[in-house]
Amino acid sequence: DGTGFQTVATGLRNSCGLVFDSNFNLFTNDNDHEGLPHAYVPGRLNHVVPHAYFSWPRGWMPHITPERADLLDTMTTGLGRAVPVGQSYYDDAFLGEQYRNNLLVARWCTRAVTRYPLIPAGATFHCEEKPLIVGKDLARPVGVTVGRGGRIFVTVSFMANNEGSPIYRSEV
Repeated sequence: DGTGFQTVATGLRNSCGLVFDSNFNLFTNDNDHEGLPHAYVPGRLNHVVPHAYFSWPRGWMPHITPERADLLDTMTTGLGRAVPVGQSYYDDAFLGEQYRNNLLVARWCTRAVTRYPLIPAGATFHCEEKPLIVGKDLARPVGVTVGRGGRIFVTVSFMANNEGSPIYRSEV
């Protein structure tokens, strides 16, 4: 009914995905200044827990600013320049065991949908990026979801970069 909203975590920027795994762990992604990846860490995958503060803006990952003791570890440090635009969770047997318990992220920047097998690490998770679907030329994924029976659906836009007009071809 719209009452009872509450903040779960803060310090995120531009989260373009919010999913639960099969054990009700909550995950999101965010990014920072995409134009200066050497100075700012633009891409993170985050395990969201109540009361977490993810330290945006700037200098928000321990491997970039190790002198800061207040920073939370992210699940991977390998995203580099990131423009995540959609996220889903896959835990079906249809594609095989290696695809179970994976986060799926549509990455506009790399023209790919990447997957991240979730590996427990203490009270959180660790993961490494693996390609799932890679677009060519102008094909950029802008959404990903999992349907019944373990089938993955991807929305793909065909654009060179951030176009001045929101008119461009897209397909599912």
